[in-house]
Amino acid sequence: MANRRTSILHAFLLCLLVTALTWPLFILVASTLGHVNGEAWLLDAWALDPQHQVKAYFLNGWIKSLPVAAALGVVALIDYQLLSRYRVTWIIAGILLPTAGAGIAFAFYGEPMNALPALALTGLALAIVYRLFDSIARWFRWV
Repeated sequence: MANRRTSILHAFLLCLLVTALTWPLFILVASTLGHVNGEAWLLDAWALDPQHQVKAYFLNGWIKSLPVAAALGVVALIDYQLLSRYRVTWIIAGILLPTAGAGIAFAFYGEPMNALPALALTGLALAIVYRLFDSIARWFRWV
C-alpha cells in the first residue's frame, strides 16, 4: 500500500513540476532561439524596460499560460502512467511532451512553423526535467 501511495505522490509532484516549469522553460527556449537566430529583441527589451515591468510581464504570461501548462502536466501524468512505470518502456518515457508541444503548434497557430521550434524544444526541455525527476525519485526509492 505504501508503494502505491508513493507512486501516486510521485505522479502528482511530476504533474505539478511540469505545470510550474512550462512557462519559464518556454521563455528560456524562445530567448535562446532568438539569440541564436539573431532575433534577440526580447533580450534587448529586458535591458531597456524597467525590471518591475519585465517581472510583471513574466508573471502575467505565467498566469495566462496556466491552462496550457496544466494540460502539459496532465500529459506528463499520462506519460508517466503509460511509459515510465515499466522497465520495457522506461527508455522512451517523456516522449509525449515534445509531441504535445508540436501538437500545440499545429492546433493553435495559423502558421505553425513559426512556433514549432520553440514549442517542441520546450517539450524536449520538459521531458529532460521529467526524466531527471523520475531518475532521482527511482534512486531514492532504491536506496
